[in-house]
Amino acid sequence: MSDQPKPKKKYKAPRFYTREQIIARIDKFQKKAAVQREKQRAKYMEAGQLRRVYATDEHLMKKAKRLDEEGDKWGRKADRLEKDVLCKLKGKLSEFDTAVLPGVNIDRSIEGL
Repeated sequence: MSDQPKPKKKYKAPRFYTREQIIARIDKFQKKAAVQREKQRAKYMEAGQLRRVYATDEHLMKKAKRLDEEGDKWGRKADRLEKDVLCKLKGKLSEFDTAVLPGVNIDRSIEGL
């Protein structure tokens, strides 16, 4: 028995074979980003309410700051989905919809994320 760890397998992105697969993935990530934006909004609203009602309580002001930080975290996650993942998927969809020159490339599948 050797003490060396097994080498990790290299990540191989799944391939998209139909337009509907790409659209389904886009819809999935749009819903996920919307849920994250809603969580961000809820955290900010709760922090704002604490600030308005208990402006003099130091402990609750720290809690409001922590809620703001949690809201920022959800916002960064949603930003990443909206700006990185969804843009790439929309590019994949446009690549899939682009007509292929005859005889150049027979494979119509597109590499996933």
